[in-house]
Amino acid sequence: MVSLTMCLSAALGSIYVTPEGVKPRPAPIPTRWRLQLVPRDLPPLPDSFYTTTWQRSYDPRQGGGWIETFRFGRDTLTTPGVVTIDHIPYRPRHEQQEKATTRKVPLAVYGPLVEFEGQLQMVAIADRNLGGDKPTPVLRATAIEGLKNVWYQAWCAGPGSNGKALVEECRLEFADDPRDKDEGRVTVRYSNRMTDEPKGEAAEFEVGFKVVKSDRDKSRSVRMPLPNGRAYILSLGENGQGAIWGLSRPLVDLRAVKK
Repeated sequence: MVSLTMCLSAALGSIYVTPEGVKPRPAPIPTRWRLQLVPRDLPPLPDSFYTTTWQRSYDPRQGGGWIETFRFGRDTLTTPGVVTIDHIPYRPRHEQQEKATTRKVPLAVYGPLVEFEGQLQMVAIADRNLGGDKPTPVLRATAIEGLKNVWYQAWCAGPGSNGKALVEECRLEFADDPRDKDEGRVTVRYSNRMTDEPKGEAAEFEVGFKVVKSDRDKSRSVRMPLPNGRAYILSLGENGQGAIWGLSRPLVDLRAVKK
């Protein structure tokens, strides 16, 4: 009975059952993106990722600003995931005000890995003090501790003007816990690849790390200089979340819309 249940679950996990008939699901993100360093058992995103309306804005002094809201719809047995993005212009440069637009794009999620519009990010939700009586939930690019003392982050900004895109991964395997130890050893594994090429660059170094502490916000900056001249910094916040600096600039930085 257990075997039958597992087989049925696996079968349903590979298809959508739509009114038009059975349709195949895309392969998981690590398979389609050919990710090399993903830890096992990545934690899932909380329900608030899907139930919250997220927002970002751009407000230049010369006008032409905008607000964008994001609503993430989860994948179901009958429908794939979708992101609904509302683009609302304001402060026009000219008398003619642009009209608000709405677009819907496919969404794929694998643990904290999120893919839409050709971009790939690892995200997490944290509370930040942005003014007001209560902290505001913020959705940000992050590194995830998939296994004990193993931190991982992946990133892709989507295709450039030449139609090609670079996907980057970094995995930090600490022999000494950087939350408790101010120095120790770490294995740094790095991989990058153009999405239209089967193979890319990969490197692995075992190096020392040192921690720089902040008295202001209780954060810890774990600094890891590499023999090739490159350097990574794992920034650990008081809430235990982290981000690896040394990868290309993260794309996701959204705040919850106040209700």
